[in-house]
Amino acid sequence: MTRDEIILQVGRDLGDTSTNFVTDVLNPAFDFVLLDLAQAECIRPLRRTTVFAIRADARDYETREITGLTPHHPAELVSLTVRSWGLPWAVVPRAATDLQFEALRLAEGEAARGKWRLWRLYPNHRLLQVHPPADADNDGVECEVLFTVPPLAIAPTDDVLDIEAEDVGVILAGIKTHAASFDQSQAGQVMGLVGIYELAKRRMWGRRWNARPGRITPRDW
Repeated sequence: MTRDEIILQVGRDLGDTSTNFVTDVLNPAFDFVLLDLAQAECIRPLRRTTVFAIRADARDYETREITGLTPHHPAELVSLTVRSWGLPWAVVPRAATDLQFEALRLAEGEAARGKWRLWRLYPNHRLLQVHPPADADNDGVECEVLFTVPPLAIAPTDDVLDIEAEDVGVILAGIKTHAASFDQSQAGQVMGLVGIYELAKRRMWGRRWNARPGRITPRDW
């Protein structure tokens, strides 16, 4: 189901599909519920890939720009791959620590240029830094970035791909819980809805973490 379809279903269940209620109440409630589920580790990170053009002499890249998530920033950058560079350069390693990145930068100097050898997020997840900056020969070369999408970046017509079909009801319950407090006719049901949502959330967590195959260790007794 898409974001819009889920929200419209909640509106039908609550008896209000007016534009104002959908825009002012249900849409913010949807965002809150996804953030709540993500924090509770009920949903998997949603990964996407895209490509961006390398710029000669550029050391810093704004993560929102290279992932095309404007106005949101990616939750995390996972990997950078420049396929045209071939092995061993194509998969650019992430610096294990800031000290490793700074040590290489100091050793090679600020004038160093060429294929990227390391990358990091610095000073926070909003900025990608690479070393060394690309030279003129690599200006415009495409880099593939793998990243995780924050829940708030899901567009109205996007499928909520990181939600299993059986868990859509959890989102519905969560949105109803938060939306009901804005509806006088539903005020008396808020506590009951909270209980339903919390129980559904625990079941969703269990499906994600307890339904995986494990290893049985034999015992001698």
